[in-house]
Amino acid sequence: MKVKIKIIIIVGLLPIILNCWDKQSHDITRPPVPHYIFNGTTVGYNSGESLEGIIVELEATKMLYDIQFSTQTDTSDSSGHFSFDPVYPGYYTWKVKTDGCWLAKQKMEITHHDSSAIIQIPRLFYARDFKSLPGSEHPALAIYGSTAWCNEFWIAKEDTPPFITSDLVWVYKQSNKTWFADNYYISPFYHRNLTSMAFGREVVYACVAPDTLYIVNVLDCQLSGKYQLSQNITGVAYHASQNCIYTCSKNNLFRHETEQPINIVQSWNFNDQTLSAIAYYKGFYTFDNNSYLLKKYDTSMNIDSTFALIDSDSQKQIANIYDMSFDSYGQLWFTLPLKNYSFH
Repeated sequence: MKVKIKIIIIVGLLPIILNCWDKQSHDITRPPVPHYIFNGTTVGYNSGESLEGIIVELEATKMLYDIQFSTQTDTSDSSGHFSFDPVYPGYYTWKVKTDGCWLAKQKMEITHHDSSAIIQIPRLFYARDFKSLPGSEHPALAIYGSTAWCNEFWIAKEDTPPFITSDLVWVYKQSNKTWFADNYYISPFYHRNLTSMAFGREVVYACVAPDTLYIVNVLDCQLSGKYQLSQNITGVAYHASQNCIYTCSKNNLFRHETEQPINIVQSWNFNDQTLSAIAYYKGFYTFDNNSYLLKKYDTSMNIDSTFALIDSDSQKQIANIYDMSFDSYGQLWFTLPLKNYSFH
């Protein structure tokens, strides 16, 4: 009798089960994709004041859910406010347009909640292309007054001695704010990772990665000294009134003794930056390869001004400069880390 009851129950449930199965095969309800809001404020990098009329562009690079997100833009209002609604969990890039120029893209992630950001807008520093120079993987640059040294690669032609195929240190002279090639030396840094150069008093200081500082004779470009430092260095600058050498590593700026550069007198830490180049002209300047920004410091080494370097032709931000130096007019010149780099 128990067996019969079980059979009756099962048979009785079959129509219900089949009916549910039939409904599932014809009517599948997709759960809603969670969506959120991304908003924020555009402000001046140094002033902190709200900026109106800044175009913010948001582009999806990888979504966590199966959904299409078209690139969107919004313009900041009189309070500097912008907003994107809806946005979905995933990975994005955003960039801003100010004074007709697009700044470099920045990455961001939107998780399962609303997000906000304060976007700091730097001052724009327009650069013009001086000339394209022979390609070099190590285009170090040093300027003193109206003289510039550039480390360049040069391939010998059939009618030149084979030993000339090397890096050359070209000497440029400036007249009416324009540079002209004047002379060259066979570079002592061929096959060495030269990262930066700076003129001192009757010498040139040269950084070779990861941790070596060379002294170079300005009369013949021959090495006259070598110092193995205790830290990695990416850039070098000279402070004439202090008669001091400064170097930088990825996150630090160092002041050295001039007579014994191996000794560090003072140091500053910049954990939020990735320093690639430094220069001095009425204050220190650093270039941050993390945010692609040029920063000027006051005498207490606090940030005084922040600039984005803009290519005058493309109206886009320049990123990842190699080396930089100021001329006697206070103009900043720099090289780019490309096979065929430019002198700006």
